[in-house]
Amino acid sequence: MHTTQYGASTMSEQRDGSAAHRKSMATATLSRPDVRLLTLNEVCEKTAIGRSTIYRLIDEGRGPQTIKLGGAIRVHPDALDEWIEKSTQG
Repeated sequence: MHTTQYGASTMSEQRDGSAAHRKSMATATLSRPDVRLLTLNEVCEKTAIGRSTIYRLIDEGRGPQTIKLGGAIRVHPDALDEWIEKSTQG
């Protein structure tokens, strides 16, 4: 899965080379308590994409950047906005 744990490096991070981006996103969230991370259900609501499709896109490395906190997967609102913008550019 395309996720990040604080202080840990996963194989998917090594594969896609965006670990630094996710770490900076996580650090930015920690330093800005006013930013609320989104659940995958909220991502589905905001994008009108089904949950299984979001999971598949994340697994394939084509979904929004995610942050893994314990067993919970979250998405930073800025990461979702970037992904939507990137996905709609043609």
